[in-house]
Amino acid sequence: MTFYFGIVVYRLVSRVNGVLEHANIRLWRPLDRAGSLIWCTPDMHKVHHSNEQVETDTNYGNIFSIFLRAEESHFPKSPGVCCTSLFRLLLVDRANPNRYWEIAAIPEEYEYTYTVKRADRSSLVVERTDSSYGIYEGSFKSFFDVGSKRLLKRIEFKAIEGMKSVSIQEARRAGLDPALFDQIRNFDPNRNLFLNRSQLPQLLRNQSLPQSTYRDFARARPRRVRDGYVENATSIGEEIGAYQVVDGRVWLGKRFYDGEGTTGVGALGYFDIAQQKFVFLDIPEIVDWSVSAILVESQTVWAGLQNNPEGASRSGGLLRHDVKTSSTHIYPIEDLVQTIHRSGNALLIGTTNGIYVFREDHLIRYRAEPSIDGTFVLFTENLS
Repeated sequence: MTFYFGIVVYRLVSRVNGVLEHANIRLWRPLDRAGSLIWCTPDMHKVHHSNEQVETDTNYGNIFSIFLRAEESHFPKSPGVCCTSLFRLLLVDRANPNRYWEIAAIPEEYEYTYTVKRADRSSLVVERTDSSYGIYEGSFKSFFDVGSKRLLKRIEFKAIEGMKSVSIQEARRAGLDPALFDQIRNFDPNRNLFLNRSQLPQLLRNQSLPQSTYRDFARARPRRVRDGYVENATSIGEEIGAYQVVDGRVWLGKRFYDGEGTTGVGALGYFDIAQQKFVFLDIPEIVDWSVSAILVESQTVWAGLQNNPEGASRSGGLLRHDVKTSSTHIYPIEDLVQTIHRSGNALLIGTTNGIYVFREDHLIRYRAEPSIDGTFVLFTENLS
């Protein structure tokens, strides 16, 4: 009886701490440092989710950290680095890079990675991501005066909320179809990522999606095998991602989680309603990717590609596949593609950070940013 009680206690503590150490929370630093000598705290465990392999292969622990230290699989974070960030905005003399003026020094409570998304002579747009998982943590725009070398204002915003704050008049001014613009900005980003059977077309709810075998996976994705995805430690878990019903076929793409031993093989194809069977196209360029959006037009299939590892998803761009010639081309899009629409001779592509317009192999991006008075406007970038 004592043995079974011990198992129950262990499983309960393991589950609870598993949730806590993966939560996006920070403990008071002195408490975290002291506690991590014995216990696996959130800040200690998150090193295991780093983008650096040398860190990923450490700090596996779930309850006690003393075992990690004993087997030398503990990776300590550098002193003073944990949990804080300092963003410095500098104005640098082009003629003499060693001469600069500090316009702003912004301390932040958590540890972030900063990426400059756009800059001009009076403003700078910066995106924050979590330093361990790469998850988007918001943006800010700094307004400054070069002449007086001082910060005028800083406005915090979220990319998706910013797009929703753009007026229809502003979209019309930018040359975007107002109705499509409104549809794209109000798109639910979870629609194609967390489909359950009740959200699928009725005719697919009782159909079993064909799963790749491990041999299929190893042949299609040998580099992933070399990451440690050996047969006895790999689980294939493929599901239906984005779909579109067209002329007796349900066109669809596979989606899968690609981390912690679970994986899959990306594929694009259709379910033939009359024959009640799945047919998948031979597209080698898609094997590493889940399909996040789809648009079928005559002999052309468009698809948004993304990878879903542990942590933040990353974009694989926009795929165009010619069904007749079997030719495939991928256009780079750095943001996650959520929806694809036709508008005249152009495609409108809704993403997690703006709208892309694709016309005659040319990409233009529209991103929402605040002006100094707080009104959101669209900024245009020619990408190709």
